[in-house]
Amino acid sequence: VTRRNIDKAATLRMMLEDKKDKEEEIKFLTKKKDKVEAKVFSILDTAEEIGDEILATRPKYKKK
Repeated sequence: VTRRNIDKAATLRMMLEDKKDKEEEIKFLTKKKDKVEAKVFSILDTAEEIGDEILATRPKYKKK
């Protein structure tokens, strides 16, 4: 086993650990994104319901 092979192995091990860290970060951010999307759609649904209520309770104006 040469010094060069040991260095290569250490480099590969570090790259593998970096890859695992990045994969964990991607999973975390994906979960976060999904939660944010759910909140946004919930807000949009609420806004639509409020809009529908406003339209339903607004007095009807007759055209002259």
